[in-house]
Amino acid sequence: MGLCVCENNLMACLQATVSFQDEGVPAEQETPAKAEAPLADAPPVISPPLTPGEVKAKNPTIQRSLSLAEEKLVKNGNYFLDQDGIVRSRHFPKAQPYPQFPDTFACPLISGTPEDIRAGELFAYNKNKGLAACVRIETPGAPPIYIIDNHTLAYFAWEESRSMGYLKEGAALLHFDRHYDCFPAPVRPKPSSQLTDAAQYTLTHLDINTFIVPAMLNGTVAEFWNFSYFANNAYHYQNKMWGKLLCSTGKDFLSASCAMEAGNGDGTPFALKEVLSKINGTPLILDIDLDLFIWADWHYKEGLFPRKTAEKALANALPTIVALSKRAGVITIATSPGFADPKMTVDFARRIAAAITEGQLKKHRSPSKD
Repeated sequence: MGLCVCENNLMACLQATVSFQDEGVPAEQETPAKAEAPLADAPPVISPPLTPGEVKAKNPTIQRSLSLAEEKLVKNGNYFLDQDGIVRSRHFPKAQPYPQFPDTFACPLISGTPEDIRAGELFAYNKNKGLAACVRIETPGAPPIYIIDNHTLAYFAWEESRSMGYLKEGAALLHFDRHYDCFPAPVRPKPSSQLTDAAQYTLTHLDINTFIVPAMLNGTVAEFWNFSYFANNAYHYQNKMWGKLLCSTGKDFLSASCAMEAGNGDGTPFALKEVLSKINGTPLILDIDLDLFIWADWHYKEGLFPRKTAEKALANALPTIVALSKRAGVITIATSPGFADPKMTVDFARRIAAAITEGQLKKHRSPSKD
């Protein structure tokens, strides 16, 4: 397979950059969700979808035509063409407050291009500003890419992709992140095929570190490969009791029927090459948190990595990201306000999304029908 060169690039990248960790600073883990909140009210009422002609009639200055992917989104009812010419998610059409976190908002979800990824003004996490909008990007030959700020929204992105046929259940999750993000959620997801339920569950019950276990419990994710600190190797979680629990939250994982496999039987992690051989043929979710490359921590005024080092890390990792994306059913990329340096996140997110879409235009991919 054509991944070997890419794997070597990623390994070189992490040996030079991401594997660096100041011995004086312990590994950070995000704070788990604090309290359970009641289910939010019904989703906001949205106006009927408009055709491009109706949008132009309402506002002649807007020139808007829908791509083939956007036509499908509007046709299946998950998105609508707004009078401002923007294709918006019916489930996240505008900024919505997180009920359990005061003054913190989930930004709108729109269909767009890498150029639509922009910094916003609302707080997304702990007084850190998020994106102006989360952007779903789809081009012929590439899986849908969701650029999100809070990693929380990855759960909804995976559920939406599954409901639309881009992702089959029982997927392998490749999670490139400086944190594990695997605390149990305060409320288990209820069996449902409705995206409205997934949206409300995301908004009401999930946090930046509780979105993975629910995806395992509902069958979307069958196994979880976590690349953390050293992104050329991973520990393996499965949705069944297998092996020894190795994490401090072992009891929580036990209650959730999820367990971590101790690598090669001796507690060492699996190398990337081993991961790829084990997941061969399995539906794949590629999930990337930009804090892996451009970690900004409150211990460091200038962030952990200088711009030059982060640029080198991204350049070395991009070939592997593009190669893995060709096997993915969906890709989520989180800008992680409060954990990734905001001076670089928009630029890096645009460049990763552009690299994925530009590298896969040769072959058109349609959603699976089974």
